[in-house]
Amino acid sequence: MLKHVLSLIHTVRPSMVHGMIMARMSEIIPFNKLLGIELQAVEDGVGRAFLPHREDLLNHIGTVHATAIYGLAEAASGCAMSGALAPMIATIKPVAASAKIDYLKTAKTALTAIGRTVEAPSTLRETLKRDRKARFNVQVEVADANHEQVASIVVEWHVSLKA
Repeated sequence: MLKHVLSLIHTVRPSMVHGMIMARMSEIIPFNKLLGIELQAVEDGVGRAFLPHREDLLNHIGTVHATAIYGLAEAASGCAMSGALAPMIATIKPVAASAKIDYLKTAKTALTAIGRTVEAPSTLRETLKRDRKARFNVQVEVADANHEQVASIVVEWHVSLKA
């Protein structure tokens, strides 16, 4: 029932479904809460997340710990994946299967991550409907408060339809 309702609402008001997804993701992912990650956007193939600067997220040299940066990027990639598959979100099992990260400079401020599906969301939905599974990448850029890029991450998602 929920899968039909969400699909119908998405057809008329996609932003409403995206907002529902973002709110639910903020509730059900404890690690994001631990890090203090704030989900800011779930859109069609695009996601944005924010990490406030906190002393307890710094490493031994006083910069944002690599694990916190990766956690932020993975959260943004999850928002992008969820937004791309929003019409069918209640019917899927997503797993972040792998990631490649390049740390480009030290991070000393709050951070924002923006993720985008590499393929068009409509293509991902078609593949998932046809094959009952899809593998795809989400490219994430992480920038500091000065809008300077500090990391670039590619997260590979494996998504299948629930039985």
